[in-house]
Amino acid sequence: APPVQQRMAQIELRAGEYDAVERRLLALIDKLDPKRDAALRARALITLASSYVRRNAFEKADEAYVEAIALRGDANDPEVLGLAYLGRGIALAQHARFDEASAALGRARIELETAGDALGVAQVDVNLGDFLVMRHRPADALPMLESAAQRFERLGAREGLVYTLVEIAGVERELLDPAAALAATERFWPPEAHTSNPRMQWIATRARIEALAASGRLAEAESLVERVRTHADPVRDAALRTEVEAVAARIALARGDRAGALRLANVALTEGLRQSDRLLYARTLSLKGAALRDGGSNDEAGVAVAGLRDLAASSGDEAIALGAVLAEADQAWAERRRDVALRAYAAAMQRAERLDMPSALVAVGARYVEALIDASHLDEARSIGGRLAPWADRDLSAAWVQVLLYRALDRADAERSALAAATRLAGDGVLPDVTQAPAGASNAR
Repeated sequence: APPVQQRMAQIELRAGEYDAVERRLLALIDKLDPKRDAALRARALITLASSYVRRNAFEKADEAYVEAIALRGDANDPEVLGLAYLGRGIALAQHARFDEASAALGRARIELETAGDALGVAQVDVNLGDFLVMRHRPADALPMLESAAQRFERLGAREGLVYTLVEIAGVERELLDPAAALAATERFWPPEAHTSNPRMQWIATRARIEALAASGRLAEAESLVERVRTHADPVRDAALRTEVEAVAARIALARGDRAGALRLANVALTEGLRQSDRLLYARTLSLKGAALRDGGSNDEAGVAVAGLRDLAASSGDEAIALGAVLAEADQAWAERRRDVALRAYAAAMQRAERLDMPSALVAVGARYVEALIDASHLDEARSIGGRLAPWADRDLSAAWVQVLLYRALDRADAERSALAAATRLAGDGVLPDVTQAPAGASNAR
């Protein structure tokens, strides 16, 4: 019976069987008359669109949501309309149409509150938090995500809670609070005890890998990377597997393994990664350029920088644009165009200040300070280093800047104290050679 087919598809959706959802519902929708079976067809379209969202097929999802809204727009069906507007908001946000997406979520919230759907309202809130994350406003996103997590927990919505905690862990990393990120992952670890959806289990595993790596627990992170390589489905988890290889490249560089980092970056830099996580793709491309420069391959690094510049132009993403400016500064420095590089670092620092994203501010500031020290501009270096000092007790790049500054200022006691802090934060990783003047050496930190 058609209603049973729709319910079966919902069960398959929760189990992460997205191919089965699409096969079942495409066949079912073909049999449902838009006039006679409007309500059921709309529900089937929403479930189908949900599977598309989970596979990053956002244009297909948007088409399905639009049809569902058209089918029930004149009916008193707030639950279906609420879910359709919720899904459409998610799809629109993936194309950076944030004003339209926010309007869709606003309509969704009204409809779902009218329907008394507390779970749906919580889903609206977590997606509003996601929009703030996508717009690189992590400090604003955090309280909204924490509120949504509390709602999911009260409702016993396990998968919604796991997803929200994954988002919280990511926000805490951008805020340079690895301890808080790790604490968020503890709440869903091990993932199989908190969700029966294998796809969500691997998403949770990626979040755990990143939190462990940010905390200097590289061996534990590498163990989970191997688990993904061995057990994640090569087809259904293809995007996730590629994302994890990008994270593994960062771990390799933190180990001091430049060749390994370069190899893993090349594995990860696929069109699939560009589609599934554009910012991670940009950061991996930047890592590739840094690894090539560290190995003396400036010409090849220049190709990576050009690719990053093209990505920034096409994406319209401010964080990616900032990364491109920073990479151009690093490239100019490596090519001994020092005045050009210093101007580019200054421009990147101004953009990072406007972005108000601690991870970006420290990434830019750390490289800028190294260059300023090497150029004997110690007053400017001290000023920029002071901006990074608030994170020196929890972020390796910020801590390493203090080591370099105190060394340049010939303050041996303070340098030793800063070096002890940096060593603690590095955990299983390695520190740059303090006897060198390593402009760009902390590229992956």
